[in-house]
Amino acid sequence: MTATQPRPRALNVAFWLLLVGAVMLMVGGLLAATASIPALFRGAGIACVIAGAMIAFLAGRVRKTGDARFRRATLALAFVVIVLVSIVAALGVVHVLALLSVLPLIVGAMLLSRPAAAGWSADDAAGSNA
Repeated sequence: MTATQPRPRALNVAFWLLLVGAVMLMVGGLLAATASIPALFRGAGIACVIAGAMIAFLAGRVRKTGDARFRRATLALAFVVIVLVSIVAALGVVHVLALLSVLPLIVGAMLLSRPAAAGWSADDAAGSNA
C-alpha cells in the first residue's frame, strides 16, 4: 500500500487564513447585528455572519477531503464576499472588523488557487476514481 500524499503547505496556510477571515467576518457581523443602529446595518451584519460561516464550512471541507469542487466553491464564495464587503464598506454600512476580514480572505484565496493546492485537489479527486 502506498503512502498518501501529504497536504501542501500552501493549502494549510490558506485554510488557516480563510478561517481567520471567516471568524473576523462573523464577529464583525455579530457586533453589527446586535448594535442599536439602523436596520440596514444590522442586516449587513447578519449577512456577514452567514457568509463567514459558509466560508469556514467550505474551507474545512477543502482541507478534509481535498475535493476540487469544494475548493472552487470556496474560491467563488470568498471572491464574492470580498467584492460585496468592499462595496458595502464604500456605503459605510459594514463594521470595521468585517472590512478588515477581507485581507486574510484575499491572501487565503490566492494561496488556495496556487498550483500546489489546485494540483493536490485534482490528484486526490483523480485518485479516488481509480
